[in-house]
Amino acid sequence: MNLAGLFGIGLLMATLNSFAGSVMVETGNTRVLFSEETGGVLGIVDRTSGKNFISKVAEKPGLWRLKLRGGNGELIQLDSRSAARPGVYSQRGSVEFVWTNLQAKGVTGGFDVRVVCKVSHSDGLAHFRIDVQNKSNSSILSALFPELDGFGTAGTSDVAFPKYNWGEMFRGLKGKLYGNYPSADMPMQFCSITEGSNSVYFAAEDPGALFKTFLMEPGVTFSVETSVPNATIVGNNWKEAFDFVVGTYEGDWMRGCKLYREWALKSAPWTAKGPIARRKDVAKAVKEVGVWLNVSEHFVENEKSALAFRKEIGVPIGVQWYNWHRNPFDKEYPDYLPPKPGFVNSVKELKQAGIYSMPYINGRLWDTANTNYAEARPYATALENGERFLEDYQSGTKLAVMCLGNPFWQTNLAGLIERIAAETGVGGIYIDQVAGAPIAECFDPSHGHSLGRD
Repeated sequence: MNLAGLFGIGLLMATLNSFAGSVMVETGNTRVLFSEETGGVLGIVDRTSGKNFISKVAEKPGLWRLKLRGGNGELIQLDSRSAARPGVYSQRGSVEFVWTNLQAKGVTGGFDVRVVCKVSHSDGLAHFRIDVQNKSNSSILSALFPELDGFGTAGTSDVAFPKYNWGEMFRGLKGKLYGNYPSADMPMQFCSITEGSNSVYFAAEDPGALFKTFLMEPGVTFSVETSVPNATIVGNNWKEAFDFVVGTYEGDWMRGCKLYREWALKSAPWTAKGPIARRKDVAKAVKEVGVWLNVSEHFVENEKSALAFRKEIGVPIGVQWYNWHRNPFDKEYPDYLPPKPGFVNSVKELKQAGIYSMPYINGRLWDTANTNYAEARPYATALENGERFLEDYQSGTKLAVMCLGNPFWQTNLAGLIERIAAETGVGGIYIDQVAGAPIAECFDPSHGHSLGRD
């Protein structure tokens, strides 16, 4: 064995010897050590190099935290740091922590919490899952799980985070980094940190795409807060239907991306139908267009520019049109028709030249100043107090966020799309914000969905 291997074994033995009162699971290159006192993570260790990615071991490390709404409406927290010592059940390849009848201050009744960590030899990752039985007069609003104290190293950890649509590398990150999934702010539910030649991959393998907030502050904490369905309903339980996974490897952020891709292609419903190029339910334009031109109004000028560009570049192109509609931008939504004069003719001319036109509409907003808002208001996203969720884009009006989970808006949006296509001849519609805007959680019990879900 070479000196590097001996050095790695020496570090590994030092790591194990320094954690009395711990229990561990290991698979492939990864070892995870837990505190028997709190269930918190003491170590995420690369078994080859001995590198521990928990840089600061807390006296009482956390693992989970529940945010509750008490019977009198007050906000309450219950967490593994302050909870009684759990029962610990360890066997080869897994460890289970069980807390029974936990009491939260000001709450009548208790909570049973069960956390399991199992290793998977198929993917070489450690899989975490939590189950909370709520036997109290409170409701669970959200769950921070897992919550890792001292994860990473401030100023040293390079954090690869899928933020701002495409993702970004935050080298030597100091301070806090947030991401709201699913949205353009964080379109994928994973991240990685790299220190030297070693990395840690962390992901939520959630095909249901529940609303989550990722928080990374190297050397301090890493957590994922998941909104719990049926929030505000007394006695709601939280039984995760997905795993959080963690694994160490030698390499950089690219391998972490490939790990997430491997899971998504196999398990996520948005990729389950296979590559876009082979799918029959995806429009021809999506597969063929090489470049989309983003233009606004000025129909004759933009039509000429698109034709010239198409001739020059020599590949199929499309035109994404803004301000084609009668109403001002960010105002009078969703009343877009009729189109401005000249738009239909430009669409026709471009179509004859083999160029697609795709006009913009907003996929979630309704102007509260519209006379037809009275009909729409009951189906707008509702806050916990029953008020409607409004947004202001500095256009001189307030826009209500419609509940995407209710048939009223779904039917209205589908009808709008059909009318625009019929009246303008466009080949497709760009529906803005539906996938890009942060989720507006809805608490209207008449909408027919789990409370808190959009």
